[in-house]
This record gives sequence, structure tokens and C-alpha cells, in this order.
Amino acid sequence: MINNLHSRNRGLQLVLKLYILFFLGGCVSLPSEPFRVEPIKAELLLKDICKQNNIYWQWDSISQVVTLNLPRGEAKLLVGSNIVLVAGTEIILDEPIRISKSSVVVPQDFEIKVIGDLIVRSMDIDKCILQKVQSVVIDAGHGGKDSGAIGRSGIYEKHVVLDISKRVKKILQRNKLKVVMTRDNDDFETLKRRTEIACDEKVDIFVSIHANSSLSRSASGVEVYSLQDLD
Repeated sequence: MINNLHSRNRGLQLVLKLYILFFLGGCVSLPSEPFRVEPIKAELLLKDICKQNNIYWQWDSISQVVTLNLPRGEAKLLVGSNIVLVAGTEIILDEPIRISKSSVVVPQDFEIKVIGDLIVRSMDIDKCILQKVQSVVIDAGHGGKDSGAIGRSGIYEKHVVLDISKRVKKILQRNKLKVVMTRDNDDFETLKRRTEIACDEKVDIFVSIHANSSLSRSASGVEVYSLQDLD
């Protein structure tokens, strides 16, 4: 009876040892490394960047070419490519430009490499010569045989800018300014004639009004070019 009890104990000890060796032998200690969660990068939409920096742009959905008008020259982008041409200079981006939900998406380094140091700088008021404006020439672009851009619905740029010009004229006249129009109707005036009108009237400001066309429905905003001293 005692021999049977000893035999049973030895059997239990053997089974326990085999159990421990089987399970512990299959365990491997893993190096303790912190669990990293990669942050999700927000998509950079080209339309948002251009809006923030007052840049005119358009996207040709057929050729997949995107054009930007930058101060240092025209920039050309191709959807699916990471190469950008700015005034003939090639810029390589980290990732290709792509389309997401009908919007042009650019990589994270686009704004730094392409837009660069484009910053709207405030002028030093002490260096400015303030002049009271008393007279303005408003030049409604195109006219007559020159229709300008033609919209999808068939509307002509020459009609749009003439309407805008007449509205601006009324606003300025209400503020006691002298206003001269290069054209009051659908007439064609040469560029030489338009400048002659401005010089003959000896006005303070010459404003030419145009309306840009774009293949992108998301294009919006105002584009302004001004003459500045080059010294």
C-alpha cells in the first residue's frame, strides 16, 4: 500500500515536470519596445493652399495638368507625378500629386518647396508716399470683336467686365471721384487707345477689369496685378 502511494507521487511529480517543461520551454521573452502609433496626416488640398496664399490656379481634368500663377513664374504640375516645373526649374516632391474626392491633393513638402517664401508683406508706412485719389480710369477689358474668355453657358467676358465696370463707376461717383471709362458699350478699343485715354485725362489711377476663366469649378477669388517701382 505504501509502495503504491510512493509510485503514485513519483508519477504526479513526473507529469508536473513534463507540464512545466512543455509550456515554459515554448515561451520566448520578447524585447520590450514601446508601442508606436503613426499619426494620420491630414490631406493637403491644393485649393486650400492657393486660397490662403492668394494664388490663381486651374486644373485641366482632361490632360491632368495643374497650372499655378506664382510671382516668380508659372508652375506646372501633373497628377500622378512628383515633379513640378516652376519657370522651367524642376522641383522634386516626396510624393506624387493625386486626386481625392475630386480635389487635387499635394504632398506635405509642396508648400515649402513650391510656394516657398511667398508671404504678403506689409509695407512700411513711413516709406510710403500718400496721395489723395481724385480721378480714375476704368478699363473694361476686351469688347467688340474681342470677346475675351467664353464661359460654359456661352457668356462672354467682355459683357461681364463691362457690367462690373459700370457698377464700379457708380460707386466711385457716389464718393465724389472723377471716373473715365475706356469704353461704355460693346466697342473694341486697341491697347494703345486705352493708354492714350488714361494719359489724356491725367488721372491718378488706371484700373483694368478682366474675368479669368477656369476648367475647375472650385476656382474662386480675386487676382490683382499692380505696378510698382523697380529701383
